[in-house]
Amino acid sequence: MLTTFQLRAARGGLRVSVQDLADAIGVQRRTIHRIETCETLELPVTSAKTLFKLQAYFEEKGVIFGEDGRSIRYQEPISYQPAPDGGYNPTV
Repeated sequence: MLTTFQLRAARGGLRVSVQDLADAIGVQRRTIHRIETCETLELPVTSAKTLFKLQAYFEEKGVIFGEDGRSIRYQEPISYQPAPDGGYNPTV
């Protein structure tokens, strides 16, 4: 089962904003914020559908969630390319 720690680590590692993640999986920004700040991802705090969308999104980006509830890794190393706005975009 995914943990809030893993979700925050995956989002941070890919440098995806809360708003971009929410838009990508079709939920509101406050939903992502609520999920990341709660201590557990047990239902009914978070719907199974939302958890499935989150896991699918990150796995599609190459994130592998460890079964220990704390670790994540990436299928391929992430490199960061300069973005037009002066920030950096992760590329896998």
